[in-house]
Amino acid sequence: MRHKISLASEPDAIGPALDELESCLIEDGVSTEHVLEVRLLGEEAITNVVKYAGAASMALEVQVTREEIVVVLRDNGKPFDPASTESPDLEASLADRPLGGLGIHLIQSLSDAVSYSREEDQNVLRLTKRR
Repeated sequence: MRHKISLASEPDAIGPALDELESCLIEDGVSTEHVLEVRLLGEEAITNVVKYAGAASMALEVQVTREEIVVVLRDNGKPFDPASTESPDLEASLADRPLGGLGIHLIQSLSDAVSYSREEDQNVLRLTKRR
């Protein structure tokens, strides 16, 4: 099944959008484990857009098949490719690590595939999770 969730790029919109995402996944018969992981992926991606992209709005598209769950986040903010960023050095001491990057690392770790494109002045982040 395919679902689309539109939301404003503001902190108050995050919780309701994630609740709607979770409801869609449950409705489509996704396991509790995958629901929680995909919700976390959505939370990290949406929060990054709200905090850093300067977007006015965004849309979350979710497609569930037998084999995978695909979440596509589109926003009209500044171009940013999280798929090309390097993972933080988790072995380094906290004092030696630069701030940031852990959310993107989490997205890359929990997803089976991450891709980014810029289409018609929009960031398009595609996250794939195998079932």
